[in-house]
Order: sequence, then structure tokens, then C-alpha cells
Amino acid sequence: MLVTGFGPFRNHAENPSAVLGSLLADKLSASYETLTVTYPFVEKFAKSLDPAHSTVLCLGLNAKATELKFELYAHNHIGKEPGSSKRAHSRTVIRKSGPKTLGQTLATPSQLPDLPVATSFTPGDYLCNFVLYSLLVRYPEKRIGFVHVPTFETMSGDLQLERLNDLVEYLNLSDFA
Repeated sequence: MLVTGFGPFRNHAENPSAVLGSLLADKLSASYETLTVTYPFVEKFAKSLDPAHSTVLCLGLNAKATELKFELYAHNHIGKEPGSSKRAHSRTVIRKSGPKTLGQTLATPSQLPDLPVATSFTPGDYLCNFVLYSLLVRYPEKRIGFVHVPTFETMSGDLQLERLNDLVEYLNLSDFA
């Protein structure tokens, strides 16, 4: 299993997704990777995913969120967010011939009603959506999901880690670590 989080983003020198991802991976004895907040880095990461990872749980910061949100879908769309390099992406879609929307593959449909975290239908139009869609379109045989986390000011890191652990247990992800 691989857990990812994002590095510094905007005014968040310490991105909660990186902190939580690293702690969760340690607890699970899983692999962990911090993703640099740029399209080129995330695209390279998605293209070169280690085949040994059958399960990937990505975490990203949603500074407006008040709770953890499990993203149900990724969309073949690139928004106008310039990223840390202050340069907008030149494309408007992630994969020209790709489907408009892809569903996460971490939870089964029967598990969705009882997830121990909130759900969301859109992971935004920046790198969180980009990494989820890029992984789903390239690796349909893998279990892939994404969780948005709030800031530590909104919800303590301990509580967020507890909720992530609940999600991992509910989805039986520790079997894949």
C-alpha cells in the first residue's frame, strides 16, 4: 500500500495532508510519498507508480473543509489554479481521450453508505483531482482513493488521524499495507 500527501501549499508551510499521510503510513507499515505541489511532479508520479502498490490512498488539503471528505469521483478537467510555480497549466483536460468522470476504486458500492467520514462528489479542479484522475485512468486494476483533510486549526491532527484509522479499518486497507 502507498499513502501520499502534498507538500507545502500556499500559506501552509506544513501541509496537514503530508503530516497525516506520513503518520498513517507509519502506523500501517505502508509506503509513503510527499507529492510536490506542481503539475509536472504529480504527472511524473502518476506515470511511474510502482507496480508493487496495489492500493493507493492519497490525502490532500482542503483549507475550507470542516471534516474529512472521501472523494467519490475524479473529473477529466484541469482548472485555472496556477500552482506553486504561479504558471497555469496549458491543458484543460487530463487525458484527451479519457472518460469525463471516474469513480474511486478503494471502497465498494456496498461500503459507501456506512463510510466513517463524509463523502464528496468533486475533489476540486486542481492537483487533488489531477492525481486521483491520473491514477484511476492509468491503473484501473488498483484500489485507489482520495481523502481531503481540513487544517489542524479546524480539526486536530489527533482526531483526523483517528478518523483516517477508522476509514482504513472499515475498508480493510491494513490487509494491503
